[in-house]
Amino acid sequence: MSDKSKIPGRRAKSLLPRQGGYARNAAERRLQVLGAVPRNRSENSMMPRRAKDSSPASKARAYQIDDQIGFILRLAFQFHTAIFTDRMVANLTQTQFAAMAKIREMGSCSQSDLVRLIGLDSATINGVISRMKARGFIAVSEDPSDRRRQFLELTRKGAEVMAKAETVGVEITAETLAALTPTERTRLIRLLRKMTGAERAIRSN
Repeated sequence: MSDKSKIPGRRAKSLLPRQGGYARNAAERRLQVLGAVPRNRSENSMMPRRAKDSSPASKARAYQIDDQIGFILRLAFQFHTAIFTDRMVANLTQTQFAAMAKIREMGSCSQSDLVRLIGLDSATINGVISRMKARGFIAVSEDPSDRRRQFLELTRKGAEVMAKAETVGVEITAETLAALTPTERTRLIRLLRKMTGAERAIRSN
């Protein structure tokens, strides 16, 4: 009888190579054949465990910034802003234009309603109203029944500016969407409204 057949089970385990993977499993299987190590492990436990790939390259494959909606929307917004800034009249900002366009659409609008209608916070709208009032574009009046409530209207000067601004606004929109077909433009607007909840708000009015 060879010396290998006399190796006790405990000592046989201690003689296994101190390494993982296939080398250790192969050595363990050889000792099991000799009867030195009991066959009390399942096949799954004998298989080497695949290490989780946490390398930077693997993470990069899982997340591509170019495919993320926030990144794409930011690029689209930058593209549109560059066109707007270059074309808009009277040095109106996008926020100022939106506020005046909504007031023109409504005829008269409370400041609290304007906050809701164009999606701004109260602090931001206060600054917009102050600047538009200083330029003579809007007039502010108080509600006789509630002095805390203010109504906004375009002045004659403001109406003249907005007549020109809205014409340019149509051109800005067309230039922004120039790469899309008419069907794609309609679909894009609808999807963006759906994403922001604006589609439901329009249907409910």
